[in-house]
Amino acid sequence: MVFVCTSNFDANKEVLQWMVSQAQCPGSVALATYWYMDPDFFSSYTADTIDEWARDDFNMMRLIESNSESGFYKSSKIGFDPRADPIADEDWVDEHAAEGNDNIPAHMFLPIPGQLLTNEDIPEGWDNGMPPHIVEAVWKELDEE
Repeated sequence: MVFVCTSNFDANKEVLQWMVSQAQCPGSVALATYWYMDPDFFSSYTADTIDEWARDDFNMMRLIESNSESGFYKSSKIGFDPRADPIADEDWVDEHAAEGNDNIPAHMFLPIPGQLLTNEDIPEGWDNGMPPHIVEAVWKELDEE
């Protein structure tokens, strides 16, 4: 959950796609990924009308919707409520879902029960979804290029 809620979605897209494709992915993590991706933006498109640059994100959101509805994801002790995300201090539904948007499936609005993580649960030094030793290695690699 910490990875998703602190991640740079453009830089970490492949990892996020892999995560939500796994049956071991907790439903709360998949739901957080979905809301952090701004489903309202994608809800007005279809597979035929989405621009090429957004196709991977669109497909990932549809995968999360389908997997969530089918019970594909596992449960965990960590929850997520799109109406009360303490890490982002955000009500994703109020801020990012158009009033009466029928293109976002109803089950995607439902909270996943469990402990809601807060910023205090994020280990010190995490940046863009990565622990400090990885961030350090990435910056070192970039500096050497």
